[in-house]
Amino acid sequence: MRTCVFLAAVVAVVFCEGRSFADKKGPPRSRKEVVAGGKYVFVMLAPRTLEEEVRNITTEDGKAQAKAIRDIYHKSGLYKNDGSNEPLWTVDWYGPATPLSDGVHLVRWGQPGLEQFRDKVDRKTREITENDLKQEALSIFAKGKLVREFAVGDFADDRKALKMSVTMLLWRKEHKLDEAKKQLTVVTHDGNLAVIDLATGNILEKKRAE
Repeated sequence: MRTCVFLAAVVAVVFCEGRSFADKKGPPRSRKEVVAGGKYVFVMLAPRTLEEEVRNITTEDGKAQAKAIRDIYHKSGLYKNDGSNEPLWTVDWYGPATPLSDGVHLVRWGQPGLEQFRDKVDRKTREITENDLKQEALSIFAKGKLVREFAVGDFADDRKALKMSVTMLLWRKEHKLDEAKKQLTVVTHDGNLAVIDLATGNILEKKRAE
């Protein structure tokens, strides 16, 4: 899974190259991260019991970390970074996400899989389909509530120019998060650039990338 660097600055701008999530994803793992600015902690709990989670962790340190997280936090969501276990808001899903330092907004990254992989089509003859473009690309949340979900096709037009790994559709080449403006810019592998307003969920601009 790709890891983005969160800059603890007043204006946080994050670039992440659009690498794929691992084709063979491991079992869900509980995790927490200090959000840029240091005021909040975002917690994502594995959608399974603690016993089921630690059963698939091979190291004692990993098991201890999972237990420590779940001893304090009982729901996925945003918390004050002061040891408090009372969430400011919660989410009821599990997946890769980028929380903003304002304590309000969050971007959830979709993990679109290939239709042909699900149907076990020969990998040598597979191609990205129109149905693949209907899958979630990303979603915008405010205080845990969905503002808008975007499909891959909202950003990418030429499916033949997109990329794929063994099981995943790779639509995003890179992205840029400007926290000061509350804007997310994404660049697709087929050469499009889109600017999204995180407060409203509207696409402010869509054009060919330079």
